[in-house]
Amino acid sequence: LGFALGSGDSTLTLAANYNKTKVDSLGTVNPISSGRVAALEDLLPNWRANVSWTHQMGAFRTLLRLNYYGEWDDTGNGVPGMGAETLVDAQVAYQFNDSTEVVFGVENLFDTFPDENPFAGSLGQIYSESSPFGFNGGAWYLQARVTF
Repeated sequence: LGFALGSGDSTLTLAANYNKTKVDSLGTVNPISSGRVAALEDLLPNWRANVSWTHQMGAFRTLLRLNYYGEWDDTGNGVPGMGAETLVDAQVAYQFNDSTEVVFGVENLFDTFPDENPFAGSLGQIYSESSPFGFNGGAWYLQARVTF
C-alpha cells in the first residue's frame, strides 16, 4: 500500500501466514521417530507475520519492521510452550548519488531473546538453539551499497 506522507512517499506492507503440519504416516521402510514427528509438527510457530513501513523523502529512506513469531515448542530440549515474540527492525539510508547508498540499521532493536531453557543449569544452554528468530539478541550494522 503506497501513500504520500508529508513531503515524501511511504509504503506499508503486511504479510502473515498460518501453517499447521500434521504427520499422518511414520513411513514403513525407514520410519521416523516420535521425536522427529514432534519436531516436524511443533518446532516452528504456526503463526508468522510482519509489518513493514518504508518512507522515502529526498535522498533519505527509512524502514521500520515488526516481526511476529507465534508460540512454538522446543522439541530438542523437551520444553513446550515457548512464548510468542515480536521483534523490531529499523533502518535509515542515505542515497549519495545514483550508485552509492549508505545504510545504518538494527535488527532486533530491543534486544529480545527467546524464553530461557528451564534446563539451562544441567545443559549449559540458556536459550534454545532452535528459536525461529535466533538467540543472539540485537545486531547493529552499517552498509555501503555501490552499484557499478
